[in-house]
Amino acid sequence: MAVHALIANNRKDTIMSSPAHISIKNNTNHGIRTNILHHKNVDAVGEPINGKVIHPGEERVFKVRASTGHHGELFIGFISTYDESKTGCIEIRSIKDPHKSASGLAILRESIDNFIIKAKAYRNSPNYENLRRVTIDINEPSNNIKIMTYNTHLFAHSAAEIPFWENLTYDDDYRRDRMIEKIRDTNPDIISLEEVWATTNLNSISKDLKNIYPYSYKTPTSAVDPKIGNGLLLLSKFPISLTEKIKFTNLTENDDWSRKGALKARLNIFGNQYIEVISTHLSSYSVDYISNVSQILTQMFKEDDRPFPALLMGDFNMGWEENYNKLKEMVGSKGLVDTFVGIHGEFSQKDIPKYYTTNNQINGLDKVFRPEATGGADRLDYVFYANSNRSNCSLSPIDLTVDHEGWKYNHIDRIECFPTGTTTTCRNLPDIVNMDISDHYPTFVTIKVNRN
Repeated sequence: MAVHALIANNRKDTIMSSPAHISIKNNTNHGIRTNILHHKNVDAVGEPINGKVIHPGEERVFKVRASTGHHGELFIGFISTYDESKTGCIEIRSIKDPHKSASGLAILRESIDNFIIKAKAYRNSPNYENLRRVTIDINEPSNNIKIMTYNTHLFAHSAAEIPFWENLTYDDDYRRDRMIEKIRDTNPDIISLEEVWATTNLNSISKDLKNIYPYSYKTPTSAVDPKIGNGLLLLSKFPISLTEKIKFTNLTENDDWSRKGALKARLNIFGNQYIEVISTHLSSYSVDYISNVSQILTQMFKEDDRPFPALLMGDFNMGWEENYNKLKEMVGSKGLVDTFVGIHGEFSQKDIPKYYTTNNQINGLDKVFRPEATGGADRLDYVFYANSNRSNCSLSPIDLTVDHEGWKYNHIDRIECFPTGTTTTCRNLPDIVNMDISDHYPTFVTIKVNRN
């Protein structure tokens, strides 16, 4: 995780040659040792501040001086005495005028590991004891990660497009682009997307969001493959390693035309802390539910004593009233807990109005495909978590929300083109106003990562 650096400036106009005071406050639970990385035109080559340990909760002030007639450059690195990891660096480009960040004389460099550094540079009046002062605060990060799971209902450009065009697609490209915008706005750390069936959409979403989510895991299908893939896409701000996938052996009727299953990836979330993330989309047919869940638990949770905490999330198609208790019991056998339960306790009927993830009575896109559907609000999308006694970190869910209002869009003056035999037919379509981007609603879970 990159160190986030902020500078605030407070300049007074009088300029006078004088040493600078550097104040370092350690707000972390571990000792921090200074390390001079670069010096130029600095008296005593910065030794008064080099190799000094600032203990947890301690603030120390050091005096440094630029050589006569020079600005003086001093780059200070910070090392955690807990594990000798680098926690960041501040570059003071001018000891004489540390406040002039606008001209590049005092800047902070983003660095590595999992601490947050904040700094302020001041230039006070000549009569003030601390004429020049740099204050540095080193803080623990919030250690919170934000999780999102979302069924996108994107069928266009997949093998499902031609035979089921009228039944399965609706403004898909435009909806996909709105999803990308919403993801940028909400900024989760780890995302599981379901029903991104086409390879072109998998690649498009990954590419458009790569500057935010440099790591992704997906399993595209061949352009000539008669079946659609698993529709799963994992996006992460954290490095991904040791990936694996499974395909469900039991898939009924239309689902047998897909490769539904699960993706698993190990994520390096904060320095040397790891979690395993599993994304899935179960069969739409209740006869397959038990088999699908059993396969995930058997093949992706092989060890009873796992080395890392785990997240299991996605569209389980198992409604709370008829199937939730069975689902909870099954995943519970592997130590997995519904994040809602971890935060609020048991889930019940009274929680549906706030936490439903589908509602065929009010969701606009659902009504497009199933205008006669009955049943109403239900909860089909879940995020489960499990901890491990062997890990150096643990997970604690602290917040869960389902956004029923924010993921809507308008599309005015639209035209849709689709293949008809060997030609392409285009048609004018009605304006879309306040339409739900998908027939599901996104679920967001904030999880605290505790250092064990």
